[in-house]
Amino acid sequence: MDYFCNKLPFFSKKRLLISGGTLLVLALVTRGAVLHLLCSLFLLGVIIALATTYLLVGLYCAIWLIAFIRSNTRFVPMKVTRQQIRQCLARPKVRSTFILFILVSHLTLYTTQYATWALGDNAHWKAKQYWVAGQVLNGVRRVMTLVIHPQIPVMYPADLLQKLIYRWGTHYLPDNDAEIAVWQNTWFHYHYTFKTRRALISPSHKPSPETVKLLDQWWFCLETMATKPFADHQMEVEHYYRDFPALAFNYTLHKGFYSGKKVASNQRMAQLPEHVERSRLLVQWLTELKEKWQRAPSSRTLVNTHPKIELLRQATLLLELPDLIQGEIYAGRFNCDNPSVRQYLAARQEFTNPPDGRAVYHRLGHQGQYLYEAVIEGTAARSTKYVIKHFCGQIAAGKEDNRSYESQATYRGRTVEQQVEHEMKANYWKEIKILEEQMEGNDE
Repeated sequence: MDYFCNKLPFFSKKRLLISGGTLLVLALVTRGAVLHLLCSLFLLGVIIALATTYLLVGLYCAIWLIAFIRSNTRFVPMKVTRQQIRQCLARPKVRSTFILFILVSHLTLYTTQYATWALGDNAHWKAKQYWVAGQVLNGVRRVMTLVIHPQIPVMYPADLLQKLIYRWGTHYLPDNDAEIAVWQNTWFHYHYTFKTRRALISPSHKPSPETVKLLDQWWFCLETMATKPFADHQMEVEHYYRDFPALAFNYTLHKGFYSGKKVASNQRMAQLPEHVERSRLLVQWLTELKEKWQRAPSSRTLVNTHPKIELLRQATLLLELPDLIQGEIYAGRFNCDNPSVRQYLAARQEFTNPPDGRAVYHRLGHQGQYLYEAVIEGTAARSTKYVIKHFCGQIAAGKEDNRSYESQATYRGRTVEQQVEHEMKANYWKEIKILEEQMEGNDE
């Protein structure tokens, strides 16, 4: 301490003792609140240091790449690049601009988050101190994952710090509060869902334990947000209501890995009762989510402003319901009066021709058309439509583009409609056989 005080004359033993005693008294009076705030600020300092390191590494790589492109040789010494960065940062104006940019951007984000989550009547104030700091770090990671996969090794230091903040912060959340799922989804899964990613090395034709591990975590978040209460209503509205459809959609796209491999996984998944039940639950939660939106004016505004949220909810329903119906067929429980059949017909009607005449997918342009082709013109959708038409006598809404079947229809001497029906029957031949045997048994 003597050395420290000699080097910094402004400080003295007396002042340090008074400051330390004051902080201790405040910590005792406020039951540790000041310590949590100081911890949050300390984490902010660590985050700024880490972000600065990442930015310098990025500058290094950019300068090296530019030098490599401009050079006539095939190799640019690293020493040259380091010298260029030092020379650049040695200029007072550049150095001050660099430091100012780092501080202002991070402090602005921190104060904005703090004002949003820690100054109002939000629940779990102690936990929010860590949430605010973690949101700053998550902002850095979001920028990075715009261009790189979340599992690239360069992300490890930031991921480790994010996990530490998550562990410390969630310690102050009650066990029965759904907010923990928001923390996990926002910090660790959004980086996958916003680009429909899965594990880094996970080919569709091979098992992927890493993707299965991610799927388990995604399901935990889905189940927790949908079934547990939120003490913080703002957290519920701004994160659960907004982020649930994207997470559910990404889960649905990749859940085939539970059957061993994603390729041709529909029939294998339909014979796994646990995952058929998950389809039923996900359909239920997505239906309830729309009802919750209607009760929250701010959510209605959000969904109208960002139609992709509602589009993903509708698309996930139209992907999960055929899986549920297929599972009911294999379990011998298919019936035209089942809720799943009614829900599927209603979901297709809502997607393609809603009562107000404004289909959401029309508002998303190319992206909306892509989802239309996936959930209306996909093989599972066509086969499910055929089953409902053939065995229940009901026609599902939505027109398909059948031009891709024209050449085969001509070659086989069939009409396009006959060719489509033939291929759908061939795709669902096991399911159709089960239904026919079931009908014969009922007739007897």
